[in-house]
Amino acid sequence: MSKHPRTLLKAYQLFLTSLPDEEILTAEISASDIQKSKEFHKFLQEGKSFYIAGKFLGIDKHIAKRMFAEFEKKQAGLPLLCDHPSESPRITYCFSLILDGANDSELQEKCTEYEIKKAKEFIGYVDADMLSSTIAQQTGLLRSTVKSLLKIYRDKQSAVSLPSGKQHKEGCCTAR
Repeated sequence: MSKHPRTLLKAYQLFLTSLPDEEILTAEISASDIQKSKEFHKFLQEGKSFYIAGKFLGIDKHIAKRMFAEFEKKQAGLPLLCDHPSESPRITYCFSLILDGANDSELQEKCTEYEIKKAKEFIGYVDADMLSSTIAQQTGLLRSTVKSLLKIYRDKQSAVSLPSGKQHKEGCCTAR
């Protein structure tokens, strides 16, 4: 069982996105939280009250209520606002590999299909004149992840252009 009740909420959100259990486990979510999420979901599908389901499964009533709100969003076809377990650290890692010139087979060895897809999709936005929140909406990434990816891209770009600028600056300074 999780150390924090919000971890169960996160587990349920990830479960609702249809991620396989293996990927949910990478988000430091226990197998028991995944199982509890599935049981809670089954109760809701059977038409039982979130309060009763939560009480039966030992879920805090406030967390059960928030889980029910996520269930209702899913039923209504609304987007779920949760980060995927591989969101920021793994997608940024994959994006860095791509910028460093990794080929598809190297990426497949080190990253999941989801991470590769999201990192490659983001490449189309690196020079876009858009707010990070707009890019986040269009890519389905968290705004914090978008900001991290943009920073990585800018840092790599400045590292590529820095040596020539540094030499030029040093040449100017030594001429004095």
